[in-house]
Amino acid sequence: MQAGAVGLRAYSRGRNDADGEARLAARFRTVGVDRAGTIEHTVSGADAVFATVPAAAAAAAARAAAPALPPGAIYVDPAPSAPERKERLAASLAEGGALYVDAAVLGTVAADGYGVSILAAGPGAAKLERLVRPLGMNVKAVKGPAGRASQVKLVRSVYMKGRDAAILEMLIAARRHGVEDIVIESIGAAAGERVPFSELAQRVMTGLAVHSGRRADELSASVRVLQDVGVQPLVTRACARRLRRMASAGLRGHFGGERPADLSEVLDALQALGEDA
Repeated sequence: MQAGAVGLRAYSRGRNDADGEARLAARFRTVGVDRAGTIEHTVSGADAVFATVPAAAAAAAARAAAPALPPGAIYVDPAPSAPERKERLAASLAEGGALYVDAAVLGTVAADGYGVSILAAGPGAAKLERLVRPLGMNVKAVKGPAGRASQVKLVRSVYMKGRDAAILEMLIAARRHGVEDIVIESIGAAAGERVPFSELAQRVMTGLAVHSGRRADELSASVRVLQDVGVQPLVTRACARRLRRMASAGLRGHFGGERPADLSEVLDALQALGEDA
């Protein structure tokens, strides 16, 4: 409401207990959103619908909303579903004239709130961006069919969630060795941890082109250090195998032992060598 949006209404399943239902009703009043009794009432006459449901419920929610969606309405699906599922939902809703948007939330709503970064693809993406940008929402439309935004998010999650798993494994081992404070401080003080990701990606990829074998050896040693205190090195062992595979592609020889200038050169070389690294 503070951003200027009007006529907001939402549907949420009721709570089984009186206290929970009272808290839910209070939340609706606090944010100034009308509570609708059904999904059909919620979406009827809407310019845009945000189906903020878990991925497992996305298809069912779309089926429930479809009959009441006005032609030309934007249906935004931010569930982290597989791209092919998003394509199917887009085709299904298009039969009734609705414009499906595959939305990928690229941040944390708890931290960024209303301004969280959202990538949008599909038939209604550009229209959604035009509609909500003036209201303060950070939506960026990208070219491509429904599923493209989710594709970006899920590929991105290899780093974002893989990083989380690596931190978890590292700190469990650090605690068991009694060195977690030193480990955390040493990483926080490293200059390489305080650069934009574009610079970090360049540094990592060009370095791996010539040093992936040595770094795999180091991770293999890390595996043993984790095992010494009973930590299963699931992430560490997988990372060592990934770097070993890159080393076996022969990039060091390809670049004559010299660090390439750009990460694109590394990716091009891997593709030319027929290796996924």
